[in-house]
Amino acid sequence: MALVHLSSSLRAVHSFTSKASLCFLRPLTNLNRNLQKTDLPKPPKRPVSSFFEFMLNNRQDIITNNPGISTKDVVRRSAEMYKNLSDGDRKVLQDRAGERMQQYKQQYKAFKNALTPEQLTAMKENRIKKREIRTKRKKKEVERKYGRPKRPMNAYAIFTRAYKVERGNMPFVEFSKKLSSMWKNMPEDEKAIYIEEARLERERYAEEIIDWEELMLERALYLFSLAVNVTCDISKLH
Repeated sequence: MALVHLSSSLRAVHSFTSKASLCFLRPLTNLNRNLQKTDLPKPPKRPVSSFFEFMLNNRQDIITNNPGISTKDVVRRSAEMYKNLSDGDRKVLQDRAGERMQQYKQQYKAFKNALTPEQLTAMKENRIKKREIRTKRKKKEVERKYGRPKRPMNAYAIFTRAYKVERGNMPFVEFSKKLSSMWKNMPEDEKAIYIEEARLERERYAEEIIDWEELMLERALYLFSLAVNVTCDISKLH
């Protein structure tokens, strides 16, 4: 039992510190979501796994026999059914999946061989950008989960927030141009109000982010100390 607690504690430390460390990274630069426009043919689709084939074949029966079942529970029920398959039935599915994968590898190899050097470069750059987008999305999810303070708004953003109620039915682009013109022609003494508010926002954020990072570190250290204590308790048993 103690070993189970140790394993769970160590996994918790690794999970928390790994996720929390993402939050301490500097904000990623704005990503160009418009991937390379080079005319790229569509690559062959990756084949489904043996389990996915099994789930697709049994999905409708599971839904019919369990009205109102959620998608997550459909997957969970499929996993249980797949686990309980006989070795022979599972091997049939795995063999078919293996054949599909071999065909896919041959098709993908032919696909890449037919690409021009420019297309190969564009495909590589697109793959890198997609990975960056996923990393940025994951980072935001982690920050939101652990309550990272919101970054401060600049003076113009605070100004637009104050006037957004006046938009009414005005098209967004037209309203944005109107606000931009108002900001440009605003007297300096009025603009100073928003500049000062932005300064206070930055100070508030600077204090909150330090407190938040300290809290994240304290949580990580607590989990680590918990794992160490469990390890010491186990060593005393020997």
